[in-house]
Amino acid sequence: MGSGTGTRAAPTVERFGAADDPGSTLAVLAVHGRDQTPAFMRGIAARLQDPDTAWFTPAAPDDTWYPRSFLVPIAENQPDLDDSLTGMRASLALIRQAGWPEERTVVLGFSQGAVVLSELLLRAPAPFCAGAVLLTGGFAGPPGTPPPDGTAWTGLPVFCGLVEDDPWVPLSRARHTADVLRDRGAEVELRVYPGDVHEVDDDEIAATARLLDTVRRAL
Repeated sequence: MGSGTGTRAAPTVERFGAADDPGSTLAVLAVHGRDQTPAFMRGIAARLQDPDTAWFTPAAPDDTWYPRSFLVPIAENQPDLDDSLTGMRASLALIRQAGWPEERTVVLGFSQGAVVLSELLLRAPAPFCAGAVLLTGGFAGPPGTPPPDGTAWTGLPVFCGLVEDDPWVPLSRARHTADVLRDRGAEVELRVYPGDVHEVDDDEIAATARLLDTVRRAL
C-alpha cells in the first residue's frame, strides 16, 4: 500500500451541507476530477437535494490528483498518486473526528476522483465506508495491470456509472473495477450510458440518491 511521500501539500477539505451537524445521518467524502475544484461537488450535492447529508470535499493541489493518464504505468504518476491517497485517508480521519463513523460514511468520486477512490477501496487493509459511488473511473495502471490487493467488502453497496465511449476512461477498466469489487463481496451496480460526454448525468444522480437511501436504511 502506498503511504505517500509528503512531497505534495495535504488537501484542504471544504465542508458544506449538514457538516456542522454530527446528528445528520450520513457524511460523504466527495472527490472531484482533474481541473476541477470542490465547487464541482457542491454542484453534485445541489442536484441531489439531500439536506441530511454532510459533505466533505478535499481540494487537489493545482486541481489535479496526479499528473498523467491513469492508464500509464503507476510509477509515472508517483509520488502524486500515493500522496493523494494519503490525503484521502486524512480526509476520512477528519470525518471520523467530526462525528461520523464508517457505517455512516459514503465515498463519491468523479473521473480522477473516482480513480483515486477506486485505488483507495482496492488497496484498503480494512473497510472504511458504508457505500461508494464511482462515476467514470477505475483502478490505475496500463492494460493488463492486476488490481491492488486489499480487504473484502462484503455487502458494500457500490454504484459505478459512465458513458460507453468516454474519451478518458475505457469501459473495460470500469467493468474490471466493478468485477473486482463484486468478487470481494460488494453489491455492485454498473450502468453504461450511450455517448461520449464526460459528465454526470441525471440518471447517475438518481442512482447516487438511491445508494444514499440504501445506506440510511441499513443504519
